[in-house]
Amino acid sequence: MTITKIFPLYIFCFVLFLSCNKPQKSYIFSQKTPIPTRNLDETTRKDWSYKDIINDSIPGISLSRAYKEILKTKKGENIIIAVIDQSVDINHTDLQEYIWTNENEIPNNNIDDDQNGYIDDINGWNYNGSATVQNKRYSHYDYTRTVKAYQHLFESDTTITESNALKHQAYIRAKELLTKNLKSVPKDIQYANNVYTWKNMAKTKLSKYLDTISDNSKTLKKLDSLKKQYPNDSTLLQNINIFSGFVTNGYTDGHIEGLKLKSNNLLNKQLNIDFNEREITNDTPNDINNSHYGNNIVNSDLNLFSHGTIVSGVILRKTENLKVMPLTIVGYGSTHDKDIALAIRYAVDNGAKVINMSFGKSFSLYKNMVDDAIKYAEKHNVVIITSAGNNNHDMDRNSKFNYPDDRDSDKKEFVSNFIKVGGTSRNTNSKLKYTMSNYGSENVDLFAPAKDIYTSVPNNEYKYDSGTSLAAAITSKVAGILYSYYPKLTSKEVKLILMESGVSYSFKVNHPSRKKNEQQVTFSQLSKSGKILNAYNALIMADSISNANH
Repeated sequence: MTITKIFPLYIFCFVLFLSCNKPQKSYIFSQKTPIPTRNLDETTRKDWSYKDIINDSIPGISLSRAYKEILKTKKGENIIIAVIDQSVDINHTDLQEYIWTNENEIPNNNIDDDQNGYIDDINGWNYNGSATVQNKRYSHYDYTRTVKAYQHLFESDTTITESNALKHQAYIRAKELLTKNLKSVPKDIQYANNVYTWKNMAKTKLSKYLDTISDNSKTLKKLDSLKKQYPNDSTLLQNINIFSGFVTNGYTDGHIEGLKLKSNNLLNKQLNIDFNEREITNDTPNDINNSHYGNNIVNSDLNLFSHGTIVSGVILRKTENLKVMPLTIVGYGSTHDKDIALAIRYAVDNGAKVINMSFGKSFSLYKNMVDDAIKYAEKHNVVIITSAGNNNHDMDRNSKFNYPDDRDSDKKEFVSNFIKVGGTSRNTNSKLKYTMSNYGSENVDLFAPAKDIYTSVPNNEYKYDSGTSLAAAITSKVAGILYSYYPKLTSKEVKLILMESGVSYSFKVNHPSRKKNEQQVTFSQLSKSGKILNAYNALIMADSISNANH
């Protein structure tokens, strides 16, 4: 079958991979006319991100094709991927078999058997905890933290010098954000309370018709049946639509409770510069050597925090030879640089080859701590993969910030093992870019699927989720697969392969502009590589590089 028969609306051409003794083919598609996104059956929808643009006409990462055509007869090594994130449901049916276990530690003996500084770290570590098993749910936002750190320097008419100019810029930017968000708090509180009230009113009225009402697909099926039974009951139909909308959009009882907790604690914790955000951990946040804090409970507060489980589910779903190492640092608020740095070092020291960090922030108070940890990972041949963020921002603009990053004060890359990932949809037209994904031809390395990704959530549940967090997780998955089958690859080579082996789409996509509501640019202009991750091509390139260099 010729390519024109498979994909009649695309012009097909070849590009040679770099750094290969045996050049392999990559694909560039240029669109003549928009192609409508076709309806998918449920099975295909769940797996769209693994599909192949040639064989399936879906812009996934060709992972299914890779397993079928390349990896079917190969045997890989087990690879550890550290997930630095929120808590992870390590007992989830689809995850429990693939959670990393520290074989050098004897469970529950209250002794640091492997002498790594962490007592009973069987499955990872929780940097939000204390030795008394308390867990820190709330932290300052990064701008609150920055104002608190620098206000003593700049609250009066302090002279701005060359040595403190960058701190002053950060302080002014942070203070503007803090002031703005303090004004919006009443609206956030009202919204959270309204959502709680609306959902419970609908649930109460539906309870007259259903014995049990839960936040899952079974309830949705029951509600669909009710619609057919009472097609003329407008009040019932209205409440069915309200409750169904909450469930479909992930507004579970736990999520709504989280909204209430978060909004009601904004004033006295996250936005309050006098709040002691390290009271539970009881450490010194500017001292990286003060590291003996936290506990070994990596699955705490799962009713409030699902993101770590979501990311882990993406990494592990339908993938062989991968283990997830949960490292908890994220709660309500912004991640702290010290926690990030220590988690990176823990991951490296305990055998992780890939570190997934699906979070970001606009300020980095102790950036040197994180930068040193990233360099430490590079030294030990570990790839770090982060999400580009979901603000629809051009990250190349000087006014936009997304930390952690791999840029020094001169905006130059200081390591070769750090990858920032934007997100795509399954649309093979102008909506290929996931609407909310950040982008940047210098500061975003590549793109990966991010829209409507099927994954796990706590308590053996599942859902479709969207965001660049999932794009980063999918990229971490492929990086882990490369290490699994080609363990001698360096972190620099893995990054090169992921970026160079992707599929390029040279047609126009929607691109935001301050001058116009919408303009279009070539998709390849939105990232440094200009490509979407492709597992099939990556494995072919990895084979060539591994044979040539190792």
